[in-house]
Amino acid sequence: MAATRKSAPVKFCTTLRFCFILIASQILVGCGTSNPAPSLSSTSLNGNWEITGNGALGKFPTISLGIFVNGNQVVAQGPIGLVCGSGASALAGTLYLSGQVAPDSTFQLSDAGPRAPGNNQVTISGKVPASGTNVWAGSYSVTSPSNAACVFNHSAAFTAALLTPFDGTYAGTLSTYPPSAGSSTLGVTVAVTQGAATPSINLVGFQSYQWPLAGTIVVSGSSCFTHGTMSATTQNYITGNSSFMTFAMDDGSQVFTGTTFTSTDETAVGVFLSVSGGQCNLTSYAGTLTRQ
Repeated sequence: MAATRKSAPVKFCTTLRFCFILIASQILVGCGTSNPAPSLSSTSLNGNWEITGNGALGKFPTISLGIFVNGNQVVAQGPIGLVCGSGASALAGTLYLSGQVAPDSTFQLSDAGPRAPGNNQVTISGKVPASGTNVWAGSYSVTSPSNAACVFNHSAAFTAALLTPFDGTYAGTLSTYPPSAGSSTLGVTVAVTQGAATPSINLVGFQSYQWPLAGTIVVSGSSCFTHGTMSATTQNYITGNSSFMTFAMDDGSQVFTGTTFTSTDETAVGVFLSVSGGQCNLTSYAGTLTRQ
């Protein structure tokens, strides 16, 4: 695995990646200027933030971001989930945003790369919080062209909440997904440790940051494997409230998991798990794990 992860450009889709987000819940900037530094420390923005929504409760849109500040320059990456104006279908994708902190400590983030298909537009505005503050106030706007297949126009104020590092042990029972594929269950215990922010370059050359994860998984109820390990590489990371992890299992297969915190207190995570390789190839499970 390379030192940096190649991520897809900004997009909205109904692909497997959205399944991970939905089932589990559900910047480049201008050159430096001579403007004086903000009165507050911009690094207080660094971290993973819950912006708005809660997919587990059906509250859309859902937006969470991993934000990193270098000087006055801000980059952000994270998942977004949307519903069309009719509420009949859903879209999801990954945001890559950039902006700059102004002398009065305000900032506005907007698309750092090519627009999503259909020229969907996203802006997020806010003010740098004081050091040691775990919330900040802002507003968002997410709009699509009026002639898009899925029309939406969301804008509102929000209070962002800082997510503490994804450290700890989570355990619970996952069931076969989709249910029509069978009725088996797995007992799953995952121990996770979050590392420091690491640069990530997406396919169109925009740099954002991810937080690498390392850990172990213990599984009961499977005829194929019992445990696995995960190294702190850019393949295993969290941005915003969602993580993607790959475990090397004791039977030689790989277990891919996508998780989403179901609330800002991080007491539980929704999980979508899929197996690649071995005798259990292409089996999938979903459910909730709670912090121990």
